[in-house]
Amino acid sequence: DGLLESQWLARYYEVTEVLLNHLGVSLDDFYGAAEGPSARRMIAAHKSNTMKAVKDKIAVFQREFLKLPEEVRQKAQSDQEARTMFSPVYTSWVECPACRSKALLEGEVESTTEPIYEDGGLYTLDRCIGKKLKCQVCGLVLGDLAEIQIAGIEPHFDERVEVEYHDSRSWENWEEYNNM
Repeated sequence: DGLLESQWLARYYEVTEVLLNHLGVSLDDFYGAAEGPSARRMIAAHKSNTMKAVKDKIAVFQREFLKLPEEVRQKAQSDQEARTMFSPVYTSWVECPACRSKALLEGEVESTTEPIYEDGGLYTLDRCIGKKLKCQVCGLVLGDLAEIQIAGIEPHFDERVEVEYHDSRSWENWEEYNNM
């Protein structure tokens, strides 16, 4: 309630189209000959508007960065390169689409493997998906997954996380575990 169709309908049609394609059904088959073509036009317009907005945003930051003196740009990029030695959890360093420096892609965990014993430690491999990109060199921020993908950045990355043995065990067998 209270949402305008322009705020959700094109995305609804887009999701519906993906699901219908998986089932081997077209938008025309599902919505009829009148609504199907309209749905496709709305999807195309939404994609076009979103793509243009993201590309325009990147272009603005790129222009501003290139206006800086060469020495300033190089110093900012070398300072950023030094920061890449340290990464917060569930982040990945990727190339900024505006200034080509290293930008921080923040993510959230999609899935986790069972613990793996390797190099004397116990680890899980957490599959993450990007949710925000921040470049400290030019200031570009891409605020969601759609913008990240439109910018041509691979949104998935893996994070290796050290775990303790007892953290990886199910507590349903606590009595057996406690007697070891």
